Amino acid sequence: MARFRHRFVDIDPGIWSRPQPPLPEFTHRSIGRPYREQILQADSIRILWPWEEHGRARTVVTRSGAHRRFIVPCYRGGDREAHCDAEEERDLAILLDACAGIEFQEQPATIVFPFNGIETGHDPDCLAVGGGRKVFFECKKDHEALDLYVRCRTACLRELLHPLGFEYRLVTTSQLQARAYLENARRMRRRANFEFDVGVLRQRVQSAGGVSMTAGESLANCASDLGADPLTVLYAALYQGVLVGNLCEEISLNMTVEFSDHPGEKPWLWHALLKTS
Repeated sequence: MARFRHRFVDIDPGIWSRPQPPLPEFTHRSIGRPYREQILQADSIRILWPWEEHGRARTVVTRSGAHRRFIVPCYRGGDREAHCDAEEERDLAILLDACAGIEFQEQPATIVFPFNGIETGHDPDCLAVGGGRKVFFECKKDHEALDLYVRCRTACLRELLHPLGFEYRLVTTSQLQARAYLENARRMRRRANFEFDVGVLRQRVQSAGGVSMTAGESLANCASDLGADPLTVLYAALYQGVLVGNLCEEISLNMTVEFSDHPGEKPWLWHALLKTS
C-alpha cells in the first residue's frame, strides 16, 4: 500500500476513509459543563474541566487524612459525598443540597485568566446550576473577603466569565449563616428520604381552602393519609420543593406555604445568597 512521509511519520492515506470507532462513554460528573469538552474558553479566559468520575478538579480528602476536611453526604441527584476544604464550603454544600432545583459540584474546575498582568490559575469552591443560572462560588471568612486581592479577583472573574454564561460570586461566613436558612437546610435534609404521596398532599392543600395558608392548616390531620406527623411531612415537602415558603425564618407549622406543581422552578437559595453576594 502506498504511503507518504510527513515529518518523519508514516501516514496511511486510507485512514481518513475508514469508519472511526465511537467516542467512549464518559463517566465524569458534568454538572453545568460541556459533557464532551475539557476546555471552555473565551478571549482571555479558559475553564479547564476535570476528567474524573467524581468531577473534582483537586483532592480535598486524602486516604492518609493529611488533607482531610469535611465530607457532606448529598441526597439529591444520586447518593454521593461532597468533599469540602473549610467550614464555609461545608455550609454551602448543605444549603445547595437542601434546595430543590439546584445541582452542584464542589471543586468543579480550574479557571485560567490574566490578573495583574500574569496568567493566573484559580480553583473555585463550587459550581451550582439551577433556575437558568450557572454560578461559581468562592467561600471566604468575613475578614478574608475584605482582602484587596480577593475583591479584585472577584470583580475580574465576574467580568471575564459573563460571556461564557457563568456568574461568579464570593460568599462569606455571615452570609452562609444568615437568618434561619442553614438550620432549616439541616432539618430538611434529615427528612430527605421520607416518602409520601404528593397527590394526597396536593388534594389536602386544595381542600383546605386556599393557595396560600399556614402549614398547620394545610397538613391538619395528615398523619393517617401521609404516614407521618405534620412537621415531618412539612420538612420533607419543603426539601422536595412541592411546598414552598419563606425559609429565612425557622420552619414551623405556623409558616405560610403554597403547593407547587413545578418543584425547584425558582430555587429559594438564589434569593438567600445572590441578592447580597
